[in-house]
Amino acid sequence: MSGNSKSVLAVLDREDQDNVKADLSVFFGPRAHIFLEIYNQMLTRKGSKRLYVTSWSWVVLLTGFPWFFYRKMYGFGAALVLIPFLIHYVIGGIGMVALAATFAISAKGGYVRAGLRRLLKADELALAGEERQRYLARAGGVSVVAGTIAGVTVAAATVVVFAGHGIAHRPI
Repeated sequence: MSGNSKSVLAVLDREDQDNVKADLSVFFGPRAHIFLEIYNQMLTRKGSKRLYVTSWSWVVLLTGFPWFFYRKMYGFGAALVLIPFLIHYVIGGIGMVALAATFAISAKGGYVRAGLRRLLKADELALAGEERQRYLARAGGVSVVAGTIAGVTVAAATVVVFAGHGIAHRPI
């Protein structure tokens, strides 16, 4: 297990869980209660499995990478733009379905782990009080602009694909 995972696991063992949950609420932003449920499930588990709680997300299944941009997980969202092409090339269409389901099952837990890493970063920076709250709110929460741009990109790409398919199969 990596040092980062050990550190994240250590947050689950802290005595000040009320403070951890308050910080996570600030990081999660809108609909924090959904992610706090995942965190509470992590608290009840044993060992390293604690970090890998799964929970179905229809929103992630239906939107794909725009959800990750909306939740400010830009690196992961960007990877999701490229990974499906690779999976489709190597495995084919069934791989795409499996990939989409995997992301729909693991996205919420991944967002909670991202929040825990940001709490550790805030600790490392010795942030407290209002400064800590501003840092967590800025690092987490949502970006309507990024989510919208990612969503529009998906919609435009879908139109291009279907338009190209229609043109390629138009009778001469």
